[in-house]
Amino acid sequence: MPIDDPNAEPGPDLNWKAFLGDSPKRRFDVSRFFRWRMYEDYAGGPVTDLFPHSLTPVVSILGVNMPTSVVASGGKLRYQEREVPDSFNMLISYPEKVIVAVLGTQGNNYCATGSRGSGSRIPVVQGWDGTITVQGNEVVFTPAEGSKKEAKRFPIERKEDFARFWITFFDCCRKRQKDTLSTMSLAYAVQTALQMGMLAYREEGVARFDAKKESIRV
Repeated sequence: MPIDDPNAEPGPDLNWKAFLGDSPKRRFDVSRFFRWRMYEDYAGGPVTDLFPHSLTPVVSILGVNMPTSVVASGGKLRYQEREVPDSFNMLISYPEKVIVAVLGTQGNNYCATGSRGSGSRIPVVQGWDGTITVQGNEVVFTPAEGSKKEAKRFPIERKEDFARFWITFFDCCRKRQKDTLSTMSLAYAVQTALQMGMLAYREEGVARFDAKKESIRV
């Protein structure tokens, strides 16, 4: 992560107090200002900086809600000049009898199944009857061994369109509506699972979600 201006100092154009917000108070640090994603005070590494973009569409596709438990492992396997892990792997269990594996490293950018999708990471959904993923411009279904289903391919009708998301979002703002394409309830479910992953990693245990109390314990 580059430092854009190594000589930067607090002043009219750099409000260090506002930058810190409610995080721990510290003397100005040019690295923390420009490379804040490296520090636990402001970020959590892949699990909080990258995984939200990959997990959100998967949770939406599967139709799951709040997780029951999360386990995780990771660490600084390549980049030592940081506090947060550069590699992070987590397993999220849902009451719908679904387990989601979210695996990632900042030490390598290879995409196993292609470059389409959020963060160029294509999900692989493995069900009882087969597996669904994306290949090129098609959604591909591959039957599982012993399944009576047939292999199928479904053309993707339109390309990814970020402009459509922004147009919908601004339209909701103007109309004071909350029915965005990515809802608050979806974000709540995704972020809860990711925070559970970080807590499980830090505490070296299993993070569990109490649906009645809407609380997390490790």
